[in-house]
Amino acid sequence: MPLSQHPDFAGTFPAADTGRRPARKRRTTAFIAGGTAIALLVATLFAGVPLARSGRWGLLPDVIAGAFRGDSGGAPRPAGPVRPDTPAVREEPLPGIRIDAPAGALDVERTFTARPLDTAEMASADAAVQSHGLIALGGFDIDAGMTEGDLFYEPVTMSFDLEELGIPEQLWDDVGIATVADDGAVFLVDSELRRGTLAIETRHNGTWLPVLIPMLVAAATTLVIKDRAEIPAGEFSAIYWTPGAQDFRVMYPKTWPSRDPAAVKAAADEYADLLRKHRLTPADLATSSGTAPGDSASASPALDPFSDVRDLGAQMAERLDRLAALHADPDFEALRERVRSETWLREACLPTRVGNALTALDRGREYLDHRGFRKPGVEKYGIAVDVYIVDKPLAPELYGEAHNTWTSSPFIVLDGTKIPDAAPSAFDAAQKAAFDEIQMAAMHELFHVVQSAYVYMDRNAYLWFNEATAVLLELEAEKYYVTEKKYAATWDTTKRSYDAFFDPMEFFDSSGAKPNQQHGYGESYFFEFLRDYYFTTGGAREQFLPRLYEDVASLRGGGVASLYRTTGGTPESLQKVFYAFTYASGDDLATAHTGTGTTPRTPKATIDAAHPMHVMRFVKGGSPLSTLITQIDIAGAPVQPGASTPTDPVYVLSTLGVEERGAVVRLSVPAAGKGEWDEITGGCVLPTQRRFHVMRAETYVTAPDTVASAGDAVTDHGPVVFGMYPGAAPTVDVKDEQVTVSWKPSPAAEVLKPDGSGALISGYRVTLTMPDGKTTTFSVKEPKAEFPLELIDKLLDADRQTGKNQLFRMLQGIGQRDAVTLINMTEALSAGMRPKIRVAYQEVAAIPGSPRGPLSKVAEFEYGDEERTSKDVTGTWAGSVPFSEGGLMRIDIVQQAGGDFYGTMHWGDTIPIRGTWNASTQSWSIQGRESGVWMPMFLVFNGHLQKLPGDKLYLMAPPAVLSRHSAETPDLGWEPEAGDMELEDLLNQMQQELDQMQAPAEGGTP
Repeated sequence: MPLSQHPDFAGTFPAADTGRRPARKRRTTAFIAGGTAIALLVATLFAGVPLARSGRWGLLPDVIAGAFRGDSGGAPRPAGPVRPDTPAVREEPLPGIRIDAPAGALDVERTFTARPLDTAEMASADAAVQSHGLIALGGFDIDAGMTEGDLFYEPVTMSFDLEELGIPEQLWDDVGIATVADDGAVFLVDSELRRGTLAIETRHNGTWLPVLIPMLVAAATTLVIKDRAEIPAGEFSAIYWTPGAQDFRVMYPKTWPSRDPAAVKAAADEYADLLRKHRLTPADLATSSGTAPGDSASASPALDPFSDVRDLGAQMAERLDRLAALHADPDFEALRERVRSETWLREACLPTRVGNALTALDRGREYLDHRGFRKPGVEKYGIAVDVYIVDKPLAPELYGEAHNTWTSSPFIVLDGTKIPDAAPSAFDAAQKAAFDEIQMAAMHELFHVVQSAYVYMDRNAYLWFNEATAVLLELEAEKYYVTEKKYAATWDTTKRSYDAFFDPMEFFDSSGAKPNQQHGYGESYFFEFLRDYYFTTGGAREQFLPRLYEDVASLRGGGVASLYRTTGGTPESLQKVFYAFTYASGDDLATAHTGTGTTPRTPKATIDAAHPMHVMRFVKGGSPLSTLITQIDIAGAPVQPGASTPTDPVYVLSTLGVEERGAVVRLSVPAAGKGEWDEITGGCVLPTQRRFHVMRAETYVTAPDTVASAGDAVTDHGPVVFGMYPGAAPTVDVKDEQVTVSWKPSPAAEVLKPDGSGALISGYRVTLTMPDGKTTTFSVKEPKAEFPLELIDKLLDADRQTGKNQLFRMLQGIGQRDAVTLINMTEALSAGMRPKIRVAYQEVAAIPGSPRGPLSKVAEFEYGDEERTSKDVTGTWAGSVPFSEGGLMRIDIVQQAGGDFYGTMHWGDTIPIRGTWNASTQSWSIQGRESGVWMPMFLVFNGHLQKLPGDKLYLMAPPAVLSRHSAETPDLGWEPEAGDMELEDLLNQMQQELDQMQAPAEGGTP
């Protein structure tokens, strides 16, 4: 069926990738946040930042998905979460701090309180933020009675009036918001300054303080972190970027020189003079090491530069006064304006490669903001993203990777060795291509950090989902980067493969990140297909991913559940689109390759006499939303239509009823490199083709019990491709008036349903062939057929009747009575010739139409009456003798032991007769008594009395067919007499007499 005519899809299908690139890498480790966060007011001045990280641990159970609603259709019908019925909030729990939340934003109705930090809390927070180059200016705890696992339904705005909180106006442009977790992890929170009020959006309560950052990169930082081994080790310089926005905290190797070292030194010297002028020194404002408190490295210096002031509150007030004086100094304002400009930073301060990396990061942030995603960070709030530029190569052709760690503080690593070390205006072709790759990597990895802003914890189980959406975002970003903004000339998206669909959609491999990433790259094909099905216009398509992640953030479960809730609203709607996807993508699935792009992964099977069956087994538990393609090869030359014989193999595809479990089976027979995928119900006979493909698509979202509980038994799996080959000759056994024909079942016949019936072979057709070539067939269920000998009699009777009719026509000139007798004799003779019967069988496939396999080899058996002939012939037998003037013959027989008998023949005269059974000829030798001597009857030396079927007796001489009228022992009318002689005795006696007669008298001459 052409795709355009398919009833379950109308729209554009994504095309397969022809040019593919190596995978982009993302490492994600599940984490669970714990402890109460501390939110800080931060004064951001310059970039010379010591670095520290620490672990974050806890436990959060999975959230059960909510009820589904909606139906399938051509437009999105998302099943959204139920918005809480909570009132709007506008509170000022402390002078200078305001809480604003629209109706329904809170998860439950809550009361907000706020208080300044006490002395111990302030000292701890001050030390923590200084490890990031931030100097605290104050601190406040805001509490809404939330546990660590609670989240507001929507972000709540917290506003800080800097004037009311005592922050000098000269510092306002350099103030930001930071939060410190109980474990010491520091985040610079995304904030906005509005007329002296600093506002943040958060989904959780927290606590806050003020800080200062030295303006210039005063020293490199050395990471000594025990529980964050994923962070690149080494000495780094750091900068918050961009000035005034702090979207990123970028670390780069200390060994990379500034573009204009002299200009940087001059600015640093001028800055140091200003600090001394206002009784502030770099040592007063920052630690000299990135070592976090409690680590094994040397401890940080004391953070009390005002040793003449013992009270912490007084120290903070004195610090603010001196910082305000510094910022009010015209020389400082001039220096600050110069060194905080992007132009000076790029052209003088930062290494060229760092500047190029920042351009790529800025464009990635710009695009993600343009698309309407959340700010990069964690679920509670957006943060300044840590980016490490390293001078040690990552994997070949790997430009960057994102890490979503146990601490819930995601970060990015970029391969500095692959970043062009030249100004963009001087790029050659290779550098331009490399920069385009860096732009792609920066956007892709930054999106992974955006993804972390939607979840309470990053889970490895959803790594595939995040990779699939990131690859789809790459595809969607091409127009923006290449056509609209002309940021890039090339856009080589992440390589992906259809072999991802051989596994369940919600695939997880605990061995490491790579297989989960590769799976997600391939699953992006379906995400693209699903998007195009429900979001049909270009503008609408851009809504798909933001809507998808808002559903992920609803705590109702992500992955597949979010896919159908964002689109059709029900699992059934997703199943329908996946059904259409497998139809549209059949050819791509059939030629799928592994992530390397070189090794075909499509399973293969060869069907031959030694391997007559291939089972496309279900994985235990099923593989929801997966598609397995198997290439089937038929060994030997295929049989062409019209040239087959009854003994040629027949090849069958059986679905084993998987369609009743929600799966789909399709068959493709390639022709000129392109196959049509025909859906198969029940099964079919395979065409005369050497190679074809079979698809099993598990289109259900949840595997039915019949699949989920399946073990390794063949009967629990399917579909099956098998060959029906000619079987060996059957065995024939004739015993007790019964014929038994049996044979060994084939491997396909041994596959049984739970009720014991054949799953692949429903039964057999048995064919009996008579001596004249006529056949009779009948069906059996088991590999055995039983029937009475009487059936053979009837079949042979039909054969004899034909001969009788022919003979009757030949003897029309003879009297009717004599003709009938001759016909009976002919029948008797043919019955006594022991005809040979041939028997064979065929398998019958258990699929619609019940096709038969080839005939087996033939078994041949002789049919005779030896057992019945050698038995009782007692009784009175009567019949006519032809051409004898109508004479009637009757024989009365008494059976004796050992098969011998005595009797009387009545045919004109009464003649005593006797018979002796001859086992070798299966007959009796007949003799008659005349004058006391037993002599052979009539004209034969050994007359034959033959017992025939149907209570008939054939006498060869005189030729007659007799019928038995009574089985009772008859009265012979004679008794054996003394002196009866055998013919041999008579002849011996006569010879003796003759010898005596010819002998001469004693003493005489003969």
